[in-house]
Parts: sequence; C-alpha cells; structure tokens
Amino acid sequence: MLNEYLGLDAGVYYQGSSTFFAVMYDHEADFTEKTDAPMFLEVPLKLRYYYPLLLNELDLVVYAGTSLLTHFAPADYGTGSGSFTYDSPVSGPEQNGSVTYTASRTSRFGGILKAGAGLEYILPVPFPLKATFYADYTHGYVKIDELALTTNIPGEAPEVSTISSFGSGWHFSLGVKVPFIISPKGTSRCGRLPRTRICLLYTSDA
Repeated sequence: MLNEYLGLDAGVYYQGSSTFFAVMYDHEADFTEKTDAPMFLEVPLKLRYYYPLLLNELDLVVYAGTSLLTHFAPADYGTGSGSFTYDSPVSGPEQNGSVTYTASRTSRFGGILKAGAGLEYILPVPFPLKATFYADYTHGYVKIDELALTTNIPGEAPEVSTISSFGSGWHFSLGVKVPFIISPKGTSRCGRLPRTRICLLYTSDA
C-alpha cells in the first residue's frame, strides 16, 4: 500500500497454462484435446485504487497495469495425435479422420496490458486478512503461443491450420491476502489506519 487508498502491485509469480483445441467437421466437436502447457513467469506492475463501500470493511478496487511474461520451455513443447469419426454428407455417415498437432512458444518474452475491478472484504478475525474477488481483461501485444493442426480426411489433401495466442482474455480470481502499508520514518499512520492495515516501517538517511 502506498497510502490508505492507493496500492502498487509488484513481484514475481508463476501462472499455469494449458493447450486446448477442438476439431469440427459436421457442426459439432468431433475431436477435443486439452494438455498442460509450460508455466509462465510473470512480472507484474499494477496500480490499485481502493474505494470504501461499507464501514471500512468492504472496498471496491479498480486497477490497471502491465506485465512481462517469460518462460523456460523449448520452442516446440508439445506434440500429439488422435483419431475421430464424423458424418460426411458426401461419402456417407461415420467416416474416420485423424489429426496431429504441434504446440510451440513463438517468443521467449511477451507483454500484456491488464485492467480490472473487484471487491475486498475484511474478514472478522484478529489477524488482518482480506477475502478478494477480481475480474480483469488482459490484452497481449506479442504473439507467445502457436498451435499447428494437420487433419487427414479420406479423399482429401491434408489440411494445416494454425492457431495463435497473444495472451488476451478474461480472468477471474478468488483468494485471501494480508495487506501491508509502508510509511517513512516519523510519518507512520499505523495508529490511525483501519485494523487490517499493517505498517512496515523503514528508515532513510537521505
């Protein structure tokens, strides 16, 4: 916390990811695949504003910022194949097909812009804890993932499709956190802050 209403998020953490796709030939999902993908290392920098809603126990929080993403996976981190059946209007029902795929990380580093809002509720416990719920949208501006699909259908040339991801999308999170506030020496406001604020004091010779 920078002060009672303004906070800054900075740090390093891992985020999980997965590869998912579906093949459709007869207006339904004929083949689906979902596998784990290498985790991303995210370095965020976000500014939060807290607006009290209910007796200093419930806050509306809005925030915006950016994050640097990186990973330590090889360029092609996943391959696989499978078969499926589909209804063909030309050669009759229940035809057989197959698909192979290669999942790749196209860039070692990526970047996202993030904005969102949420609620923070002070839990009625002696130790300062907050229950949190957030919804945000991220917009990626560097292509980081690519999926190449090759489908084989009897009587047709193999078809190659490419799916790319920039890391854009909606995210929802639910959790519990411990809040802190940092004040310079001599201007500490610990005694006048809500009971869920913890002062972390520091000294400076400047």
